[in-house]
Amino acid sequence: MFNTTTGSWTRTGNLNYERNFHTASALSNGKVLVVGGMDNDFLNSAELYDPSTGNWSITDNMHWTRAWHTATTLSNGKILVTGGMTNGNDVLKTVELYDPLIEKWKNVSSMIHSRYGHTATLLTNAKVLVIGGQDSTRNVLNSAELFDPSTETWTITGSMINERAKHTASLLRNGNVLVAGGGTGGDIFPGMGPANTSEIYDPSIGRWKSTNNMHYTRTWHTASVLENGNVLVVGGSEDDETSSYTPELYNSSTNTYVRIKDGQTKIIFNCILMVNEKNIQNKIGVGCKDDDILIRLGYKPELKREFSYLSAFGQAWGTIGLAPGIAGTLVFALGSGGSVASVWTWIVGCLFQIPVALALGEMGSSMPTSGGVYYWVAKLTPIKYRPLLCWFSAYMITLGYIAGYASAVYASTVMFLAIISMSTDGNYVPNKYHDYGVYVGFCIITSVMICFSSKILAKINEFYVFYQGLLCVALILAVVIATPSTYRNSAAFVFIDFQNTGDWKNNGWAWCLGFVTPVWVVSGFETSAALAEEAANAQKVIPFAMISSLIASLFIGAGIIIALMFTMGKNTSALLGSSFGTPVGQMLYNSLGKNGAVALLFFLFLGFIFNCTNIMFAASRDMFALCRDGGFPFSAYLRVLTTWKAPVRCILACCFISIIIGLLMLANSVAISSIFNTAIIAIYFGYMSPIISRLIWNDFTPGIFYLGRFSFINSVVAVLWMMFIIVLLFFPTYQTPNAEQMNYAIVVIGFVVIFCLLYYYFPKYGGKTFFRGPVRTTDSNQEVLVETTITRF
Repeated sequence: MFNTTTGSWTRTGNLNYERNFHTASALSNGKVLVVGGMDNDFLNSAELYDPSTGNWSITDNMHWTRAWHTATTLSNGKILVTGGMTNGNDVLKTVELYDPLIEKWKNVSSMIHSRYGHTATLLTNAKVLVIGGQDSTRNVLNSAELFDPSTETWTITGSMINERAKHTASLLRNGNVLVAGGGTGGDIFPGMGPANTSEIYDPSIGRWKSTNNMHYTRTWHTASVLENGNVLVVGGSEDDETSSYTPELYNSSTNTYVRIKDGQTKIIFNCILMVNEKNIQNKIGVGCKDDDILIRLGYKPELKREFSYLSAFGQAWGTIGLAPGIAGTLVFALGSGGSVASVWTWIVGCLFQIPVALALGEMGSSMPTSGGVYYWVAKLTPIKYRPLLCWFSAYMITLGYIAGYASAVYASTVMFLAIISMSTDGNYVPNKYHDYGVYVGFCIITSVMICFSSKILAKINEFYVFYQGLLCVALILAVVIATPSTYRNSAAFVFIDFQNTGDWKNNGWAWCLGFVTPVWVVSGFETSAALAEEAANAQKVIPFAMISSLIASLFIGAGIIIALMFTMGKNTSALLGSSFGTPVGQMLYNSLGKNGAVALLFFLFLGFIFNCTNIMFAASRDMFALCRDGGFPFSAYLRVLTTWKAPVRCILACCFISIIIGLLMLANSVAISSIFNTAIIAIYFGYMSPIISRLIWNDFTPGIFYLGRFSFINSVVAVLWMMFIIVLLFFPTYQTPNAEQMNYAIVVIGFVVIFCLLYYYFPKYGGKTFFRGPVRTTDSNQEVLVETTITRF
């Protein structure tokens, strides 16, 4: 066993059977599956290695003995084994699938050609590309075929330009496949007569094209995709007797190979081997360290790391959207407990959010992936419960982000129409169809705004930091300086003299309902975890972005609300019933006059639009992580990235779902307002899942950010707070509501829970038949081979 921290090897348990020319595949549960190979004869036995005990156990045998086969981890967590050589030196075209959940094999459709010494590559569309090898007559093949896991069938695709066996096939960051070297002839031993040719397969058209040749002929070599998208080629046989000791690097930008000097070799090897010595890190940069962690967590680096701490803070800060968020949701606190509830529920609510941020920050530091909550649940839950709990938490957090996005777009719509109404002196009164049309337009606009590369979005997020900050300062200064004395209030009115302005008669409960404002506004702090695979130094950046954005919101938000309460006047009912549709709009109108209010509201509206883009970013990245593991309908289609590495299909899917949610606007304002509650309930269900899993099963490995002995009690406080808020948010605003006044959050949550469970347990096609939680996208076989290339052979 190789220890990536110490850079040393230690002995571990022996296999139950001696074997060579076998395969080893990492499973989503952390175990390793070894199958087939040879001792004195061909084997069909399979064994499982458990890293936690260092022991091997026998699992179900394959139906066929085989060696020189391939084993590929599919997006659904199953292992696809293809071809190989069997007893009597016959060549197979049979195919089998191993299901780790039940530890059983099943035969599926055979390949079109029998082959051994071939390669099998998992593509970004979840299909498997099988190419080359040798057939039963020992002819070297150039044919290629595709396996579709959804139908478990094979189809022919374009043939390679050159025949080859025991070559390498590497999935590039753009989704194409680079094939290098391999043998062009030979006897029973595959891959004799090595070549130096390379070619590239484009899955979008199913065709091959030549690229520049390697400097050396190679077969039985290894090829590894580096973090920057280039490919390191190492070792291999130059002829029947000797080995190549000179590595070379394929540059994916120029399509050329360069020789690697001796002084460079150790640095690149250590990057691939994930060795963490500081002197090596200083040479290769933090990008390799981040991707080292991601690979150990089971994922192939696919997204570009362009986000710094400032841009990660901008993601959380922009999602919170403090000034516009308060302007859009203050109606909840003001409409339940007046100025006193508005001020104190903000302070208390944000203080109780801090334990939530600390608990999630610990997990973001320990497991920095874009899957966030969904991935954390998988790692903290026993395998027996993992698929269902992952499935449920993933759907809850995805619903939370999409509902949060929909509610932010709705609030933007209300503010935009308030601006128009105010600028026309109230002559324009929008109807519900106007509302919905504007809502749909803003959904489309804000979705398009994040269909850019990570590099551009990182710069935009840095702009959001300053824009949202200046907006907070402008709002405070505007009302403090410009408000006439007739609208100014005393400190007792703001902090002490409680008014029950809602429909609930119990003053304590009316005060508690004011928590809707702070929990909705600041709950976006966790969205910085969505860019964990796009941030440099993610183990530090993600937790500190979460916590710092929340603390900043606590103090600056309190300043905004206190300033508004001191300048709102005493007629709370008039503010709540304003014809502008928003009490803050009426406050600004009273303080600044028509022109000043319109101008400031417009800048607040722009802040809301930016807020919507940040929430959509989190929603789309979360959906991408779920689709990468096959958990969402049409996952194979939705998970495909653009050439600039953006999950545009997931963005459009989130946009479409939000447009459907917006149809509640055509019912009544109470129905669409319940989406605010739905967003927080769903997000809190998602937040609680990994924290509760950690408390119950206590299987947590801390990262750089860790609270030590205070970690457990902090997690308990976080869970209790979120449970209280969930109960509160299920209550209606009215004590004795009619049908139109009901809180429909329970309906939306119930629908998603029912859909989630039906889709999971649906016979034959449900998630239970294919979903295993997070699925490794790294090629474990390739990693093992790269490690062995340090020793000459």
